[in-house]
Amino acid sequence: MPGSGTRIPRPRQIVEDLTIHLPGAESEPAAQVGGARVPAIILYDGDEIGGLHSLTKGDTVIGRTAGCDIVIPESRVSRRHAIIRRMTEGEDRFEVVDLGSTNGTFVDGDRVGRLMLVRGSKVAIGGRILKFEMLDKTDLAYQSRIVQMIHLDELTGLLTKRSLFRALEMELIRTERYHHPLSVLMMDLDHFKQVNDTHGHLVGSHCLSEVGALIREATRVTDVSGRYGGEEFVSFLPETDTAAARIVADRIREALAGRSFQYHETRYQVRISIGVATYPAHGNGVESLVQAADTALYRAKTLGRNRCEVFEPPPVT
Repeated sequence: MPGSGTRIPRPRQIVEDLTIHLPGAESEPAAQVGGARVPAIILYDGDEIGGLHSLTKGDTVIGRTAGCDIVIPESRVSRRHAIIRRMTEGEDRFEVVDLGSTNGTFVDGDRVGRLMLVRGSKVAIGGRILKFEMLDKTDLAYQSRIVQMIHLDELTGLLTKRSLFRALEMELIRTERYHHPLSVLMMDLDHFKQVNDTHGHLVGSHCLSEVGALIREATRVTDVSGRYGGEEFVSFLPETDTAAARIVADRIREALAGRSFQYHETRYQVRISIGVATYPAHGNGVESLVQAADTALYRAKTLGRNRCEVFEPPPVT
């Protein structure tokens, strides 16, 4: 199993990490306006749209590499592109400083080397827009809800496909940098159509919700899971080799095989098939890894379902 390293949050934690919170905000009425304000950057586009980054320290580095505070993995973004810097300790006055980037840093349409930010300033870096704001508790509650709506699948509580792939892309950057393995599980419910046809779509929706919860229970806090589409799910397991990933896959399969569900008066069971692929042996990117896991899943289906299979590369001719 994996050792120490960068902690990757679970799906809902990924969403929560895109937002910031004021102490005590959860215990006060949601309608309350005002109070302390938090300086923050709001991501206005890209796969992390709606996300917030609080400016709680002296320098917030923006760039393409994993070591930056705000990572924008785009080719037009330099490795260390710009810094948002608190100008005076204890005061909410910030400036943006370009770090000699290739494509420049722009504020409200003008290229700048250094400029003080005001509320509503829009910073463009590599075609991405980041807005500087001062947010109160009501703003934070609203923004948190927006992030959840964008990034979480409402039915299963797992990441959406797009958010999952973005998280996997970011994790692969760290995986390559630190030379760790990473495994992907592609999962598909067996004969799910029969559940819908026999018991109706409400039971089918209940089934997907329960399976999402089971996947969260059966995986570690460092693993990240999402709904790939329909009755298909994907998990990626940082710092996990093929043997360890197979153990996780079997745990998920066995947990589902040993459980029955109930929706009102309807009791039902469902099984799952799982394909396993590992970086770098079976692929070195998001698409190649997911494709390898999908190939292994297809093999599990053809061999009888309710089983786990590891990707087997085609023989060299």
